[in-house]
Amino acid sequence: MNPRDGSVIAVALVLAPLAKTVEFVAAPAVGGPDILAGLAVCVGWLCDLWYALPAGFVLGLIEDVVTARCLGSRAIALALAALLAAVIKSVLNPDSLSSKMLAALSGMTLADFVTWGILASRGIRIAAPYFLRSIWIPSALWSLALIGPLHFAVKRMALGAANVWPSSGRKGREAAL
Repeated sequence: MNPRDGSVIAVALVLAPLAKTVEFVAAPAVGGPDILAGLAVCVGWLCDLWYALPAGFVLGLIEDVVTARCLGSRAIALALAALLAAVIKSVLNPDSLSSKMLAALSGMTLADFVTWGILASRGIRIAAPYFLRSIWIPSALWSLALIGPLHFAVKRMALGAANVWPSSGRKGREAAL
């Protein structure tokens, strides 16, 4: 793992509890933003595919534990959202805001539908009209609105964290002296 991937994942994991706190305090329970899903998409966009998948899983596991939801439902969903963002990044222009917005919309949609399916398989039924109107549409709109600021914040914080970590090898030892 290179320092950039490590710092992006570390920043996302540090921001995860703060994001859930903001969601609980400042956002409505239904129709509010899902900041952790946005963080998972950012991790997928900024990291290598093989690091994005487990990082998205851990972010989802944090959400499952904090919200006392069906354990693993968001973990699997956010892992797939991070994976999808990493795949989209490899196909589209990684510097384009519209590409990031497409990745956020796709990742959020996949995460919401996977969670809905997992909950349904566990006997937790959510009516389709309610899910579409009250969960998926607001979630999709929030993902489009938040991906730019989230991506910017995570990238800047990760660059700062990467600069703090000492680099490995001879150059790192020479710089420390």
